[in-house]
Amino acid sequence: ALKILDPTRNHQTRKRTYDDAARDFVLDRLRHENVVRYLDLFTERKERVVCVLELLRGPDLFSWLVQRQHQRGLGASPLVEQDIREVMVQVLAALKFLHSESPC
Repeated sequence: ALKILDPTRNHQTRKRTYDDAARDFVLDRLRHENVVRYLDLFTERKERVVCVLELLRGPDLFSWLVQRQHQRGLGASPLVEQDIREVMVQVLAALKFLHSESPC
């Protein structure tokens, strides 16, 4: 997966240099099942910084929630306690790990 930082689209991104972006992506040393793995960083056409990240299979969170809603029927709420717990356990595990590693 690619994340493109385009300085022409955002004033703050415009101020960033390749080195600034590299410092932001210190994820290369982080390994956790709930954190997307950083693979590489490069510049493209001298104005865009491209971050190469692990490609995740399956739906994104929004699509997963929509699928859950359809499984329950059109009138059902997309979030029930079990769904919230399932997502939050993973998010909080990743957050706890990141705080323990102090990447920034």
